[in-house]
Amino acid sequence: LVTETIDKSRSTAYEEGSRDSLLMEILLEWPIEGLPPVSLQNIQKDLSAAIFGKEYATTDITTAISEYFNREDEEYRRNVESFLAISGSGKDASGIFSWSEMSEGRFLEPYNNLQSYRLYTYGYTGGAHGMDSEKGFTFNLSDGKRITEADLFKREYKPELSRVLTEHLKQAVDKETYDMLFIKTLEPNGNFYLDPEGITYIYGRYEIGPYVSGIVRVTVPWEELKGLLR
Repeated sequence: LVTETIDKSRSTAYEEGSRDSLLMEILLEWPIEGLPPVSLQNIQKDLSAAIFGKEYATTDITTAISEYFNREDEEYRRNVESFLAISGSGKDASGIFSWSEMSEGRFLEPYNNLQSYRLYTYGYTGGAHGMDSEKGFTFNLSDGKRITEADLFKREYKPELSRVLTEHLKQAVDKETYDMLFIKTLEPNGNFYLDPEGITYIYGRYEIGPYVSGIVRVTVPWEELKGLLR
């Protein structure tokens, strides 16, 4: 698989002369060649739909980014105008509309003809802090199709996978973070990536703990999954 790095950004002021603006940043490792055409197209479609929306699944990446920026600009202005209309604030509301959006994605090292992609997104729309998320995608390089839990594991895999995930949770976080989690018995949630080390499940903020616990990633080595894999 051959990739290129796409690095695009745009900063748009709410209106001319305003200190309020929306900053959008896109940093993506993008597949361009090295696989059969259908496989490459399947991966590109899946990633485009995940990053920009299903309507962009068949749109080339340059056009998708441009149209995505335009769409987000319009939505940003509508949100600001709606707030100002309700609040009666002046046109420049003390910089509270300096918002940002960021998406960053990259491929991981392949394993047994499977290759994962990790997508991280962050958004800030005011308040004490922004909100981020992380999602894993795994593809079969032979046909470019996305691999799910059901493809990887045998039937009735969930109880045993839950057990080993729970065992590795303490290794994944420090004691202070572990103590503050409100869920310590993990269930597979379908959000994972894989590499030669094993399978890593991703649990987002508020999913198993408070915001401050962050995004939790729990890795289970392949040798502990031998009896579960198809």
